[in-house]
Amino acid sequence: MRKMKRIVAVALVMTTLFATTAMAQTPREILSQAYANSLEATTMSMTGNITGNIFLAGVELAQFDIDMHIDMDIDLDTGMMMMYMRMPMRIFITDPLTGEITDESIEIAMFMDGESFLLYESTIGAWFTDPSMDMGDMNDIFALMGDMNEMTAWFMEINEQIMDEITIEFAQDQVDGFYVIEQFMDWDDFMNMIDAFLTPEFFEGMFAFMPEANLAELELAMEELDGLMNEFADLLDQINISLDMVYRSYINQETLEFETYTMVMNLEFAADLDLGILGQFDISGNFVMDFVVNYNTTISWPVIDEVLTLDEVMAQLLDGVEFFTLEFDADALEERVALPLVGMTTAVVELTVVDNANLNVFFANNSSAEVIIMLEGVFFEILQPGQVFVAQLPAGAVDITSIVIASEAALDVEAGFRLTNYHLN
Repeated sequence: MRKMKRIVAVALVMTTLFATTAMAQTPREILSQAYANSLEATTMSMTGNITGNIFLAGVELAQFDIDMHIDMDIDLDTGMMMMYMRMPMRIFITDPLTGEITDESIEIAMFMDGESFLLYESTIGAWFTDPSMDMGDMNDIFALMGDMNEMTAWFMEINEQIMDEITIEFAQDQVDGFYVIEQFMDWDDFMNMIDAFLTPEFFEGMFAFMPEANLAELELAMEELDGLMNEFADLLDQINISLDMVYRSYINQETLEFETYTMVMNLEFAADLDLGILGQFDISGNFVMDFVVNYNTTISWPVIDEVLTLDEVMAQLLDGVEFFTLEFDADALEERVALPLVGMTTAVVELTVVDNANLNVFFANNSSAEVIIMLEGVFFEILQPGQVFVAQLPAGAVDITSIVIASEAALDVEAGFRLTNYHLN
């Protein structure tokens, strides 16, 4: 009996020592071990939602609600990846001038099986692909990575630097069998994190995994990216941003591996928007992101029986669309062209315009339905039955342009174009 009591006592002491040692680890240390121990996790499923609102001068301009689901499985030996993603979304857009509301509900999806890359869009209603979507490009990217073990170690080092910049602590509500650890980040933390690892040393380390033959092209791309980042930084200086992010990790106490990972982000912004001759308007918005990631899950991959080619999709999309091409002679500055656009539902008029002449355009809606007249970045008009639209494109404003004329019904539109170096009276 005395011997049994000693065994029980030793067992209790060892259990206490183990529990004390584990809990003596800081949340930061446990989280670091979980990242290292979860490197072999090959499957992951993420579900979440993004909602947001954008306001212009206090009036709601846009509202969106996006759901997201991603399944991923990676072969660590070959780098081959399977992925399935679907994103149903609903978007409300309010015209600030007319108050008209556009309500769009669509769904997009993507499936990669290591060999094929397939896309889905709900208004098309079918999966489609194209030789340009060859998965060989993805395999080439993995081939460029060099030693995966060295690159993984480098990424882990970067991850350690990131964790140094944020608050990490045990959650108040712990779950049996898990360490529940929370990480907090605000906008200042986020910017400090960016400054901490986007350094010349970071890019030097990244380039170390690329073949020398690709470095010249990559360095040129990075120079362009550096310029864009500077412009983006200047833009951020003009925006008031509030950010709160909470990451929540459920780490198995026995294996110290991630089981579940959640993220909730709240972002608000406000800025003055310069609309040129329309003046200054304040624009603001808010976004909420809520994601749950599960590791080493069982994935049910979609079964896709019918796949269209991109050519078949384009033929379907362009059904009822007619294209017209007009080229004006630079020496004939008083050239006039009239087009009767009748029968089709959409017409696209492609114009080549010399840079020393104005282009006058004229449209008359002779049908009984609304007609949209659009030139991207220049005008967007909705013509009611019997209405006329006239405009002048200044010399040099465009050289090659496409004007879209569309209606839900068959078109009955008269279109006129006049090249001139005289202003429109």
